[in-house]
Amino acid sequence: MQELLSGDLAIAAVILSVITAMGLLVSQRSYILLALLAVQYISVFILAGLNWSLEMTLSKLIAGWISVGIIGWILFSTRTSTDLPSGEPLDSPLVTSVSVKYGDTVSATVFRLLASVLVGLTMLSASPTVASWVPGIPIEAAMGGLLLVGLGLLQLGLSTQPLRVIIGLLTVLSGFEIIYSAVEISALVAGLLTAVTMGLAIIGAFIILLPVMEELE
Repeated sequence: MQELLSGDLAIAAVILSVITAMGLLVSQRSYILLALLAVQYISVFILAGLNWSLEMTLSKLIAGWISVGIIGWILFSTRTSTDLPSGEPLDSPLVTSVSVKYGDTVSATVFRLLASVLVGLTMLSASPTVASWVPGIPIEAAMGGLLLVGLGLLQLGLSTQPLRVIIGLLTVLSGFEIIYSAVEISALVAGLLTAVTMGLAIIGAFIILLPVMEELE
């Protein structure tokens, strides 16, 4: 498994993680956010597979896709801001609970891109140090894990919208799992991290749905 995913494929996974994490920061459409998150789990599968077995990494990939499916099912079963009647007030829970647009001006988008580049460069510069601290971790896994952690924290710092917060948390958790996969090669730990991923998705779906349920009461 390690030999199969090492080399150019691992480098491609690092690049894919950067592209998806930056896309999550600038995208203004909920279905694009979920699609990028699903693709991001492919890069996590490859980078975690540098240390874990195929079965353990597959469990992470499947759990990630199930989490995306849970959030997507709840999200699209409610009315989005573009589906609301023209008379729906802008401060309605039906709008604020599922809206993903924030700062859609050119300057705001440029700011988020520059911030993500700055955070990404910082994480890349710290990768050799982390690789020396964590015995046995490939440099590609250190780079991908730190990039996801940094860009996920940036996502958390830029928005309080429930969907973006959950995506930020899932991104940070994915980065942590990539780094931790070199520390602990245990099926039990992989199962616990999988449960945490799906638990975050369920909690996020409930938070997204809660304002809509209160509105309908």
